[in-house]
Amino acid sequence: MRFGTLALSFVVVGASPLQRRTELVSFDPHPIPQGWERGELAPDSHTVPLRIGLTHGNFAELEIQLAQVSDPLHEKYGQHLSREQVHALLAPKPDTLALVKEWLASHEIMDEHLSSSPAGDYISVRLPVRKVEEMLDTRYHRYHKASQSLVRTHDYKLPHYLHEHISVITPTNYLHSIKAKKSTVRHVSTLSGFTIPKSFSWPFSLPNFGTPDVSKVCNTSAVTNVCLPGYKYPVVQIAGGPNQQTPDTPAQLAAFTDLEANLDSQTIGGFDFPTPLTVYSTGGEPPFIPDDNTGTDNSDEPYGSWASYFLGLSSPPQVVSTSYGDDEQNVPLAYAKQVCSQFAAIGARGTTLFFASGDSGVESDGPYCTVNDGSGRTAFLPSFPPTCPYITTVGATKNFAPEVAAYDPANGFYSGAGLSNYFAAPSYQKLAVDGYFAQAGNIYAGKNLYNRSGRAYPDISAQGQSFLIYWDGQQNLVDGTSASTPTAAAIFALINDRLIVAGRPVLGFANPLIYSLLAPGFNDITSGASVGCGTQGFPAKIGWDLVTGFGTPDFSKLSALLGLFI
Repeated sequence: MRFGTLALSFVVVGASPLQRRTELVSFDPHPIPQGWERGELAPDSHTVPLRIGLTHGNFAELEIQLAQVSDPLHEKYGQHLSREQVHALLAPKPDTLALVKEWLASHEIMDEHLSSSPAGDYISVRLPVRKVEEMLDTRYHRYHKASQSLVRTHDYKLPHYLHEHISVITPTNYLHSIKAKKSTVRHVSTLSGFTIPKSFSWPFSLPNFGTPDVSKVCNTSAVTNVCLPGYKYPVVQIAGGPNQQTPDTPAQLAAFTDLEANLDSQTIGGFDFPTPLTVYSTGGEPPFIPDDNTGTDNSDEPYGSWASYFLGLSSPPQVVSTSYGDDEQNVPLAYAKQVCSQFAAIGARGTTLFFASGDSGVESDGPYCTVNDGSGRTAFLPSFPPTCPYITTVGATKNFAPEVAAYDPANGFYSGAGLSNYFAAPSYQKLAVDGYFAQAGNIYAGKNLYNRSGRAYPDISAQGQSFLIYWDGQQNLVDGTSASTPTAAAIFALINDRLIVAGRPVLGFANPLIYSLLAPGFNDITSGASVGCGTQGFPAKIGWDLVTGFGTPDFSKLSALLGLFI
């Protein structure tokens, strides 16, 4: 997205003095997350890429239509919405747009300075930080946490009459610590004692689609310049995201820079090659390319920027795998709700979104278990976006016969799980969650460790421990839901492939289908737990559970349940 940069001098226009002087009220106050400390004021030279989220005009109708096209028993199942239909439902109402633009004009910010998202639900403009402070009645400081540094504000205000018309403003009070969901990287010099996909039977029952003979194209000991073009993939850069398919320096190789994207692409490619793979690189998550306006401040909020771009595509990819997340309590509620509603719109378009459940059991990925409200209370801490009810969250397993919930106490890896404090349990999963607690009992009764009525995750799982990948020509084993998530996504992409060949619609938002009809298509995991916070967390049980969801996908069984006979 392009931001119009506004100069330090402003043209005086006829504003609305009454509305500019109206009572200013704190908007979406949010505590400073653990580990962050407020430092110096932002310098006068700092500019802010301001994004104003506008209240969606008809999100209730979008939810209804999403439910219809995702319900396998509904007559509209699979009739996914077009880009134009989704935009019409997300677009703000005329009075919302008029009032927000009037407020901006009262601060000498005119239409020619603004740009809008494809759906019209975001307005963007780059402004001097002192101007933003005047608009929001706040002060921007530089906040520090370990090696991270962000320019943010603790609290901001808006005229009271705008609260129902503005859903979120960024960057403001979201001090994000978005992390890749992986635990450790272990170099191995031999494959003795380990298995690789070609030599063992995965519990997914994948058909033999054939194995490309790379030796006929590339030198098997080194990737040459002749080989590279055929095995690179398109990278879409959004809001300053980098294009770094290969590390640039020995230091980056040693630091495993962008190992996460490397792991994702190797995993998906290993299952689905030559299915086209596109990488989306969004500013706001490390690594970051600074410019003259931002300096070293990685100031964009990644999910909203990416979702706005994705919703503007005429033919979006049908499956997306994401292995990054943050503690839910670190994410301001307004921002989480806005992004989650965008994910709902993406599902309505016919895209399945997979997110990693996390690698710290029921703890924060910090790890810690302290509620961020000043009380010092201990509780299980869920992750976002895994708590969004419009995405499919993936946990991790290990071993075969029996397959169990992934864990490695030596490095603190336990497959993530939890219940949201922001989003209520969606109707499609209530029966499964109730069934789980009927087996497990009223766990930790009276300790107030979790929200029993919240959206529960994960939905499903896949293998995620001791994954073999190559880095700088060497074999390495990695653990984490960042391995299981692209695995699950790759399997569902193959199912979509079969659906397309059969002339049927792709899965789109898959959770209603999974919870209602596809449970028998998963390998049930009944051993393990989502350990954390000095407890055993949630134990695995028969059927859906708060450790591995329904378990790991079996391609043959899922295909048969969908009437796709191999």
